[in-house]
Amino acid sequence: MSGICGIVFNDRNKQLVPDHLSPMVRASDFSDQGEGFTTILGSTAIGARKSPGRLAGVAETTLHERPFALAFHGNLYNLGELFPLKERDLNPLSGLLELYIKEGIAFLQRLRGEFALALWDGQREILYLATDRFRVHPLFYYQDQEKLVFSSRMKGILASPFPIRRTINLEAVIHVVASSIIPTPKTIFEEVKIIPAGHLLTYRGGEVRTEPYWEVTFLHPSQESESALAQKFKGQLTEAISISLPTDKTSNHLGTFLSGGVDSSTVTGILTQLLKHPIKAFSIGFDEQRFNEINYARIAAKAFRAEHHEYFVTPKDTLDAIPLLIDAFDEPFANPSAVPSYYCAKIAKDHGVNVLMQEMEEMSFLPGMNVMAHSISLNTTTRFLAGFGSRLSSRWSLGWLTGSNGSYS
Repeated sequence: MSGICGIVFNDRNKQLVPDHLSPMVRASDFSDQGEGFTTILGSTAIGARKSPGRLAGVAETTLHERPFALAFHGNLYNLGELFPLKERDLNPLSGLLELYIKEGIAFLQRLRGEFALALWDGQREILYLATDRFRVHPLFYYQDQEKLVFSSRMKGILASPFPIRRTINLEAVIHVVASSIIPTPKTIFEEVKIIPAGHLLTYRGGEVRTEPYWEVTFLHPSQESESALAQKFKGQLTEAISISLPTDKTSNHLGTFLSGGVDSSTVTGILTQLLKHPIKAFSIGFDEQRFNEINYARIAAKAFRAEHHEYFVTPKDTLDAIPLLIDAFDEPFANPSAVPSYYCAKIAKDHGVNVLMQEMEEMSFLPGMNVMAHSISLNTTTRFLAGFGSRLSSRWSLGWLTGSNGSYS
């Protein structure tokens, strides 16, 4: 996993240097192998770290002798719609910065994909932070009287060379004990917050304001028939999966996490249709039959002629994974699905797969399924592809999760 980070001081006479940001950039990557980028603009510093298969980096420009800078990490699936043909050769990050200058921060509503971004407007002396519509990529921030610090990882915040207060949030501890997660915008530290999905944070003159730039609304029920809505849903889901595929539609490094449920089986079937040949599918089983659903996965794999790979998680596997998961997660996260998720990622990586597609964990997108009421933090195991509105699928990026030998690096 890689991401973005930065520091903004209220005192414009404060002069930052690259070494101030370097520890935070390094902390955003498990492997410490991705290329890092930083931009220093006096009392403002932003950075990003690249990861394979993602659009990441920084861009900078000036307007009326005032600096503008962007740090970005993620993927955009509508670059062709955003930029005219004559601008296709432009660095996409520079193109996004130009979009902001032309359209203002409303340009966020045109982005289709999964991302975290930071944008500094030197003309208005405003910092913007934003997450995609479903917050595939988390973005933490810390504020005190003199500065704002942000990072894609909690470890990045704590790596700041400037003082960071860290008071254990007792309410968050209760949430972990009661429901396994910490709901947004809380974190394990009282002083650190996480930006909600589809939200924009504005920081100006020492003041923070957060507001949604996109929301799901159910206020206008459709008058279409059930069969028409079903066809529309299938079309949108198919299109959401399609736009996330490589442009050459190759699938050597692509697979699915096949649990055997309705959601993951649907994703596997659609992907098979799109690629027009069998794909690699990975499933987790358990010796304890009360929790074992491997037979359903086998049925789906046979129906779609998938190249099916199985792994049965043992008690020893669980003990071996716990130290790795504790190191990987930025905060307490007690959902036991993290263990099988890790081993599914591991066996997929061992078979040459870098990206797994699956439904959003614990949050079914199909009607009639049980949806958990609390917010699920998927910041280190799941990559949820936000196409547009109800166009839902998810994608797991495995390169950061497992090393070449299937272990954390």
